[in-house]
Amino acid sequence: MKDFTEVNDLMISLIEDIGGDCTFTDKSIAIIHDIAEYSRHTELYKRFSSNSNSFMEKWRTEGNVTAKDVYLHMLCKIADAPTMLHRNTAIILFIPIIDDMLTGKVGAVCEI
Repeated sequence: MKDFTEVNDLMISLIEDIGGDCTFTDKSIAIIHDIAEYSRHTELYKRFSSNSNSFMEKWRTEGNVTAKDVYLHMLCKIADAPTMLHRNTAIILFIPIIDDMLTGKVGAVCEI
């Protein structure tokens, strides 16, 4: 991915694929992974993920939080974002957490 405009297009596809019942399909999991890979290369993600006390690490290690919980929280952040910068930040910071949960890279519960 070259820039964030591609992420915007993927987010539209992701939201459409997951739908109102919040079911992670093979397609949505692949989209999440693609966005996560882009996000992991941003300075914003690197700065937050290097802090072991950040909210990101708390979400990853919370035993009763599911990928669906993080996805819905991210959607609320996107919907309530006062600017596009805030919306983009929510995507960059939360999608990798969802990806880690769905691929079993963390100890959190994975509910697909």
